[in-house]
Amino acid sequence: AMHYLFYVFAVALCWHVPISAIPNGGLLGFVLSISIGLYTLDTFYVNLFMCEKIETTKFNVLSSGVMISMPVSERFQRQAFHARNGFAYINLPWVDNKQWHPFSLFEDPNDPSVQEMFLMKNGDWTKAVHSALARDTTRPVWIKGPFPSPFGHASSYDNQILVASGIG
Repeated sequence: AMHYLFYVFAVALCWHVPISAIPNGGLLGFVLSISIGLYTLDTFYVNLFMCEKIETTKFNVLSSGVMISMPVSERFQRQAFHARNGFAYINLPWVDNKQWHPFSLFEDPNDPSVQEMFLMKNGDWTKAVHSALARDTTRPVWIKGPFPSPFGHASSYDNQILVASGIG
């Protein structure tokens, strides 16, 4: 929920400095207003058209994490084809219905209608998922995506410069 404070911050920043105090002062408010509008439209589009509930998601519990296999819709399959090596946000309502976490997608080699994710038992949330699953099971999940990875085409190049920011 803290992410929504972005709206309060951005709107306050639009009127933080009086327009007469800086040259082109109105430009800052205009640019931020456009940015807020685009961010809002994108959020609505993803939540309305790229979000789906999958009732028959299979969870395979391993000692190092959880392997998730889920049959996805035709829309998801079409977009996943264009977003190869992409990722999706996943919400497990039986762990925390307010948290969405991004994970890489892998297509099942035997069935292209099934997408897979691996959740390594590392952070608080993934440890909570692992401890909530005592054995292999089937449970519902919500998924948003797929989204293309910015590094999806990196293997096409011989020379690469990689910069790690340290936030995940």
